Amino acid sequence: MVTFVSALVAGCSPAPVEEAPKAATPPPREVPVSPALLAEGADVYENHCALCHYAGEGNEVNPALIGSAVVAGPAAGTINVILKGRQGESVVNGQKLNGIMPAQDFLTDEEIAAVVTYVRKEFGPGGSAVTPKEVAAQR
Repeated sequence: MVTFVSALVAGCSPAPVEEAPKAATPPPREVPVSPALLAEGADVYENHCALCHYAGEGNEVNPALIGSAVVAGPAAGTINVILKGRQGESVVNGQKLNGIMPAQDFLTDEEIAAVVTYVRKEFGPGGSAVTPKEVAAQR
């Protein structure tokens, strides 16, 4: 005859052994976006980008920045386009374009960092501030 205690003991199984968590790679350090950096980026945008990209919507010749995969991707992609320019056929947001974006490599690392931060915040996913060091690494 099975008693309550023996049934309870028989139904118990040892607790599962948990594996120790693996060491996680620390997330990249977020660099806060300051209002001063956004203001500087907006100024650079107005002086060097808005003539072609307008308020981010582009036109039949110049790509929209709103919804752009380049803007939404890693900051290095946007930095690279600014530093080296881009030409030839491309498709942006489903729109086929064949134009020229001249290199803006005359801008300082600080100006490029500010404008990329601004463009990503204004027209893209936002994210961490871009640093002049990131720009210098792309030069």
